[in-house]
Amino acid sequence: MNGSREARAALRTSVVTCVFVLGLGACTRGEAPRPPIPAEPPAGGAGTRAKGEEGSMGNPVTASPATQLAASATASPPDDDGRRGLAPRPNAAPPTGPLSAFGMAGAPAGNGPVLGHGGGSAPLTFDAPPAPVAPAPRLNPNARYATTYRPGGAALAAFDAAIARGQIPATYKDLVGDFGARYAPAIGRPEGGALAVAADTERAAAGPGGGSVNLRVSLVGSEVAPPRAQLSVHIVLDTSGSMSGQAIDDARKAAEAVVARLAPTDDFSMVTFSDQAHLLVGDAPIGWRRDDVLHRIDQVRADGGTNISSGLDLGYTEAHASSIPVDAVRIVMLLSDGHANGGDTSPQSLAQRASNAFQDGIQTSSFGLGPDFDAALMSRIADRGAGGYYYLADSSQIGVALERELDARLQPVATAVELRVRLRPDVSASKIFGSRALTGAEASAVRAQEVALDTREAKKGIERDRQADAEGGMRLFIPAFARADRHATLLTLELPPGVGERSVASVELRYKDRLLQKNVTRELPVRVRYAASDAESAATCDPSIERLAQAFAAGETILAAAERVDAGDRVGAARILDERVDVLKRASAALHEPMLAEDGARLARLSTAVGGSGALSDPLPLVVMLRGSGYGYL
Repeated sequence: MNGSREARAALRTSVVTCVFVLGLGACTRGEAPRPPIPAEPPAGGAGTRAKGEEGSMGNPVTASPATQLAASATASPPDDDGRRGLAPRPNAAPPTGPLSAFGMAGAPAGNGPVLGHGGGSAPLTFDAPPAPVAPAPRLNPNARYATTYRPGGAALAAFDAAIARGQIPATYKDLVGDFGARYAPAIGRPEGGALAVAADTERAAAGPGGGSVNLRVSLVGSEVAPPRAQLSVHIVLDTSGSMSGQAIDDARKAAEAVVARLAPTDDFSMVTFSDQAHLLVGDAPIGWRRDDVLHRIDQVRADGGTNISSGLDLGYTEAHASSIPVDAVRIVMLLSDGHANGGDTSPQSLAQRASNAFQDGIQTSSFGLGPDFDAALMSRIADRGAGGYYYLADSSQIGVALERELDARLQPVATAVELRVRLRPDVSASKIFGSRALTGAEASAVRAQEVALDTREAKKGIERDRQADAEGGMRLFIPAFARADRHATLLTLELPPGVGERSVASVELRYKDRLLQKNVTRELPVRVRYAASDAESAATCDPSIERLAQAFAAGETILAAAERVDAGDRVGAARILDERVDVLKRASAALHEPMLAEDGARLARLSTAVGGSGALSDPLPLVVMLRGSGYGYL
């Protein structure tokens, strides 16, 4: 399958899935007034809930036109297994029409002011009249939703590899980076314990007619390192004929790098597979065996078919060895090009192996090797195994990828992190940016992960508290939160008309704190007051959320451009990038934020790489660059 169109499409589709995508802002003025509603429903206050309150729907709310335009412009079509919002599909129809003016849910798309800013900035104007749109969709208020949080940096690794190979000119190197960090919420590290959490809305006061408002929930991990966990690492290495050449050389270097990183007391085994699986190194502490193990790895050669199922089965057998300490962190690392052509070749079945292993406390990470690896399969295995997914384009990226991977597994400050947002009866949600509702099977798999983590952490001294499934609310689950990491989730809420001050939602965060060695539950009430006018409401916009919204909008536009390049529409890709450049320039002036102008200049250069005088002829490295840049904002 090497060099096939399907494999190249898979690479373009999913260079990395371990990214998190957030969203746009929703500040607006001039919303149409709505009829009054009855008095506020009974409030339960922090830590309590009124009967029937947990996510039940109240009065229907019509979203603003730009909310719908932004949602339609950034939504991803489902891929072949029904997932939405994880990675763009290469042949999906790209979004049509301009993205919402100023990139905010709630900002009008036509003439007139689109931003009310407390600083008295001049309003932004657009020439096109507003387009008619459908009412805002309402999400299931009592469902599990996908989180795109994953520690790791595969997108940057793929881009750096393309630079090193000369596929992308070095002059474009500054177009990929962690740009979103510049707009990170101003929330301090926790003074005690693993996580700090904050919830805030983009407007301190809603308009009298209600409407769309974004809720931002921010998490920050402690910089304090928990005690180093003992590792039990099990490499499953593809030695099939399709791995010949650079791929097998890189695979050997990756395995050697893992062995070099292990402490003497860490556990290690290694399986190779081609037509069948073979045990190269049996499970035991690495200790005095290190030199012998490195010698055996050096002798590995590529030949035969690709029986991934036999390799995983034998690797999981080693990871279940009774000699492994109960509190060790067990990891299976699959290094392969993913072209399964022997044994069980079903992508669903291979991914299910990883899911089953995780329920036994074994995480699975995958490392895609070679120029045409099966990215869809490798990312799915990592996703179901609650591990990281990495693209090792060449050996220069191996050390960085493995360092991130092992550190993330060694030192998570919190595990079994569950974010739950409960809405008041007459409040609905129209979007969780970068997320989607899980299917029944996916929700069951997430629930199984939660129970498995609960059981595993109990062996390390943190009491079990997840055996009963507490339903209700919009739930997002993160298996492990890395040390010193940051993450934000953005939801668009649809508020009814009102007066005075009232509760609209509550945010609950539950996690197992590995620093304090105990279960922690935090609950934050979300309240808003209603302004006397839309102008008064607009004056209460939080500039930091406005700026963050612009960064998210830029990232989503770049990913949309990558999708269009994948579909062969370079003209369309350049057009939407140019449109976003214009929006960023106006936003920079209105918000007095030079960084937005810098972002606009960056997108202008990306547009040139897509279709200008400096265009890259090969779409594959171009899409790698676009996705790396887009994920850097998100």
